Amino acid sequence: MSYDVMQELNKLVGLTGIKQRLEKMYKAAQFDKTPLKPSHFIFVGNPGTGKTVVARLIGKIYHSLGVLPTSKVVEVSKADLTSVIIGNTSKKTLEKCREALGGVLLIDEAYMMGAGDDECLVTILRFMEEYRDSVCVIFVGYKEPMEKFIQCTTGLIARIGKKNVIEFPDYSIDELMQIAVIMAKDKGLTLDESCLPKLQNTLNNCINNANGSFGNAREVRMIIDEAHENLNARLFDVQESGGSVSDADRTVLLDKDLKG
Repeated sequence: MSYDVMQELNKLVGLTGIKQRLEKMYKAAQFDKTPLKPSHFIFVGNPGTGKTVVARLIGKIYHSLGVLPTSKVVEVSKADLTSVIIGNTSKKTLEKCREALGGVLLIDEAYMMGAGDDECLVTILRFMEEYRDSVCVIFVGYKEPMEKFIQCTTGLIARIGKKNVIEFPDYSIDELMQIAVIMAKDKGLTLDESCLPKLQNTLNNCINNANGSFGNAREVRMIIDEAHENLNARLFDVQESGGSVSDADRTVLLDKDLKG
């Protein structure tokens, strides 16, 4: 794993379990010097907990270690694998699998495929076995349906290994606040200290009213995007009323820019 990829991994907020797993994999590969084979993974967790971000990083990690020839990540869901034409689903699934050869195949909401003799799943499991040294397959989904999916899919854990079933927990409020600061910075913005208590209160309200379906980092992104839009609208009104707007004004989010 190159130093740049390590930095990219460690910059992620939270995600202690997957960071430890990937760092351990890296250290073992660097010390042993024997050719490393790609592992497959199951990622479980709520929306916005970093599953897709980490899957993309695994592509970079395996490529930097020379495990896979590319860092590409082919992202699919059941809709990308199935066909209304009888007998065509396995062909369509195999095409996507072959597209991912040399990289990572990320299957989002994997439990939607069903289990047992599901045509998509049977094709993917067969492909994983046949090309086990040439592709990394990552099954992604919410915790409860994924647990049922795993229990009902014979041979899945045998191919992946229990240590590679990774749970992505919901972010804490402190972690969500860190993510908000990072997302604002990525847009060239800073959060004025006056808006931090309001942001924390907004996040708490979102969590309490979500009934278990809080969007984590996705929710934070929507809050920052809306605040940015509100900032621009507020500064437009200032200019229209004859006021002046400095460059600094354009980059600082105030409490009045946050919803709630």
